[in-house]
Amino acid sequence: CSYKYKPIIPRRKDLFYSQVFDALFEMHDLSKEIGYVRKKQSGLDITEFSIVLRRLAFWCLTNNGKLEFTRSEFESVISDIELKLNGVTFKPINFINDLIYSVPVFVKAGALFRWAHKSLMEYFCAEFICIEVKDKRDQLLLKMYESNSSVKFKNIIELCSDIDYASFRKSILRKCLDEYFT
Repeated sequence: CSYKYKPIIPRRKDLFYSQVFDALFEMHDLSKEIGYVRKKQSGLDITEFSIVLRRLAFWCLTNNGKLEFTRSEFESVISDIELKLNGVTFKPINFINDLIYSVPVFVKAGALFRWAHKSLMEYFCAEFICIEVKDKRDQLLLKMYESNSSVKFKNIIELCSDIDYASFRKSILRKCLDEYFT
């Protein structure tokens, strides 16, 4: 999907996932009819949609890496996110429908809704950390690195290093070098 949208594969992971999201948001329906793009039920533009996905992904991370939801759980989580956003309003059920049909970063498998791929959740989580957690970003990166299960955060940490190398350098790289030289 991403390659059809833009036939260049970026070297950096964050740019690749950004390209994938752009392709899913803008081009999903173009393969069906020339010039046809399904209107988003939520009414959100690409920036607002991304903000909600970042918050959802971080919620998933902080809830034990949750990747799938029942319908009622999903609506509840999306509703909580919508309530905490300033200036962005939408109906949770419309956003969920967009996630499945218009911008398919989620799939519906029977009665469950799940991320189409765990790496998409990790990408949006890394974006949340690097874009929205400004004052505690370095502490959060170190917390993931120092955790007993830092391997499960490997992709998020790598994505964060691509998105905001300065914070990665000040936190994790500095800690690694300090440990190496002591």
